[in-house]
Amino acid sequence: MKIRIIIGIICLFIIATFGSCITHIATGFIEASARCIRGEILDFETKKPLSDIEITTPKGDKTTYSDSVGFFHIHLDLNNDYSLLFNNTTNNGYSQKDTMILDSLYQGEKIIIYLTKQQ
Repeated sequence: MKIRIIIGIICLFIIATFGSCITHIATGFIEASARCIRGEILDFETKKPLSDIEITTPKGDKTTYSDSVGFFHIHLDLNNDYSLLFNNTTNNGYSQKDTMILDSLYQGEKIIIYLTKQQ
């Protein structure tokens, strides 16, 4: 009985951590040759989450948005590095940010992006 509870807790942890990526893989939305990058977008000064921030590639071929608690995930073709642009879509005064994520350093952990208010 205890083993079932432990296995259940482990499964819930995995689903909570990687759920959005696992769902896309299971439904066939992405292939095995893709990287799921996930993260959180926060205000630099207040550390509060920012919603409705557009996350896109420089070519504009992949786009997603941060949710109501600042979280996002985006699926990209495997590469050595990933350039992502973070754009303010709600017009509340945040500067655009260009970020490079190196595949050799990215281990699937959540990245945190801080945006600053425009002067």
